[in-house]
Amino acid sequence: MSLAVPIAYNGSQTSLYPRVLKNRHDNSRCEKFAEWICSRESLFRFGLDVSGWMLPTLIGGALRNKYSFYEALFQTGLEIFGMGFATSFTKLASKISALLHLNQDDRKNFSNFVLFGLNDLESAEKMQSSASRILTEETNDLNFLAGMSSELSPAKAQKINDRIDDLKKFFTNFKSNPDQIERIKKFKRSMILIDSTFQSVLWGGYMFYNRLFRKYILGQDRFTGTKAYIDNEESKKVGDSTPLSWIQKIGIGFSMFSAPLVNFCLFKYQDSQKTPTPKNSWLQMIKNQWDVTHGFYPKLGLLWSYCFLPVTLGSIFAAQGKSELIENVLTQLTMGNSWFFGHRVTNGLLAKFADNKISKQHNVEPGILVDPEYLHHPFPEPAKIQHVINRSQASPGLEKQARKSHANVLYSGFLLHSSFVLAIRLLINMFTKWRVEKSIAK
Repeated sequence: MSLAVPIAYNGSQTSLYPRVLKNRHDNSRCEKFAEWICSRESLFRFGLDVSGWMLPTLIGGALRNKYSFYEALFQTGLEIFGMGFATSFTKLASKISALLHLNQDDRKNFSNFVLFGLNDLESAEKMQSSASRILTEETNDLNFLAGMSSELSPAKAQKINDRIDDLKKFFTNFKSNPDQIERIKKFKRSMILIDSTFQSVLWGGYMFYNRLFRKYILGQDRFTGTKAYIDNEESKKVGDSTPLSWIQKIGIGFSMFSAPLVNFCLFKYQDSQKTPTPKNSWLQMIKNQWDVTHGFYPKLGLLWSYCFLPVTLGSIFAAQGKSELIENVLTQLTMGNSWFFGHRVTNGLLAKFADNKISKQHNVEPGILVDPEYLHHPFPEPAKIQHVINRSQASPGLEKQARKSHANVLYSGFLLHSSFVLAIRLLINMFTKWRVEKSIAK
């Protein structure tokens, strides 16, 4: 039998989560923290970034020399700044875009219009249907967050509840018209392009800023990764002390504005297609992933253009010599893939194993700890905590075990992910040492 419980907004009850949260006091602190991390995509991605990038970077730098460690600290600081202010950048971009494209009556509701996906803006009927879906999804998630926040900060919980009231007032009686839809579409695309400019300047210049830190703060005008085993003269011999060339400067500038350029071209390409629902899988991915979720957080497509593409290009052009260039390419090939898909190899497989165990033990259908869309995928997407609670709430014993298994999967997966990435980083460090010492010996 299936434990899937449909959720519908009926005006009096917005979520099943407050009923389930009454059992939360029985959970351990580790379980509560895991649920908090997994409650929103942004928090989950932050956890992935800490385990799959920051910690391996810091440990890898510390095991080399103090200068590499200082650079790793600086890079980690840039990442924390970028992630900490990412939502603020997006909100600022949305306010600017609202001034450019929305009329005076709609500007005060810009944060609600952001919740509509670009796919929702194809017709008035589809937008009307999406309004009901958004109200249900957002109020469910926000109710869940309010319940969790009430334990730590009643003021924050009240702020979330105020937001829920605002959503109800806006979406319950929402009506759209063709002119408004066109304005909202321009507003959303403009918001994405403006936001991608902010993000691209930060992430496209990521390694360039690190190089400035290296030269003007650390006083090292060379690649510091090899400093433990070759001196400055030997560094010049192997080409690890080269100044920025004009080609690199142009490339760094391009990297810092690559995201809005790519996004603009993809939107134009999408507009050139005649069918609103293309059969082409590439176009389908653009339609689905080049957007934001929960209002102000980019989906995977935008994460790729906002962050991964500018960082990759910038790390190539800003490299100081062959050793750093090779390292940056190898690092981006491995770290980038691990950031986007590594959690499915670690957390996903662990979730699938735990899900099969729970479903057999309680005689229910699989799909509690795994996203049902990926249930038969070899590397599935682990389910968010809201889904876990929704699918297990019919039985207190099942719910308790599912929530405990969810926490175990999250921590074990992050630990494995971090260990694998650290091992790859250390192998890259060893490869650089072997290559440079071989070059010096010639």
